[in-house]
Amino acid sequence: MKYLANPLASNQLNMLESYCQVSGIKFLRPIIEIDMHWNSTLAMFNRYQHLHLAIREMFLKEPLMPSCLECKDLIELESFCQLLKPFETATFVLSKDQSNSISKAITVILEIA
Repeated sequence: MKYLANPLASNQLNMLESYCQVSGIKFLRPIIEIDMHWNSTLAMFNRYQHLHLAIREMFLKEPLMPSCLECKDLIELESFCQLLKPFETATFVLSKDQSNSISKAITVILEIA
């Protein structure tokens, strides 16, 4: 994804947008990082899953494109996303309120477990 999301890679982004159109996928810019690390990992993985068909087409046709995930890897990625989803919810809940209490934190942690 860094290959595609690099700010200097506007040509690659234009190609990805074209491949999205050909594949019938809505173009969304690849995500590198957001404020909360767990959430940025999940966001990157979700965005990759969304863009996978177009990225795969690019991989097959563009010689400089790094390899993309295979089907078995996508299944594992989906499992990992399911694992990270409760952490995204927890960080959202805890970061939304500036005056978090320990009881609220414990409640959110217990919901993850």
